[in-house]
Amino acid sequence: MTETTNLVNAIIKGIQEKKGQDIVIADLSHIDGAIAKSFVICQGNSPSQVEAIAESISEVCRKELKEKPVGVNGLGANQWVAIDFVDVLVHIFVPELRTFYDLENLWEDAKLTRLPNIDSSLAHQQASADQAHTSISNHGKQQPSLPQQG
Repeated sequence: MTETTNLVNAIIKGIQEKKGQDIVIADLSHIDGAIAKSFVICQGNSPSQVEAIAESISEVCRKELKEKPVGVNGLGANQWVAIDFVDVLVHIFVPELRTFYDLENLWEDAKLTRLPNIDSSLAHQQASADQAHTSISNHGKQQPSLPQQG
């Protein structure tokens, strides 16, 4: 894998660790004059979640790849945090600003990859597993009998 791919994967891991939503990777590598090779765009449901996602990304990239961003903008307000890793720009939004700026469609020639939200698919998997477990654990067991009145 390339360094950029490794970096994007580490960024995604940092986002997912804090339950960031609606991750989109915009591949800009084939676009002349693009400011980065990739954008990674996601959202948090609140300013505090946006901040937590930004911190998680920085921590994962530092620990796993020894990479530090060259710039971070927007911390404090935590409505839109931009993290600059030179080849990869990360944008973390609250939902309203993400809709307003619509970065996914800014680069019409970019190849977009949308990742599924892991918490909803994990919740579905957990619910299915719980249902299967309940079905298995009740199978073949007698129901407790009520005490007889004498």
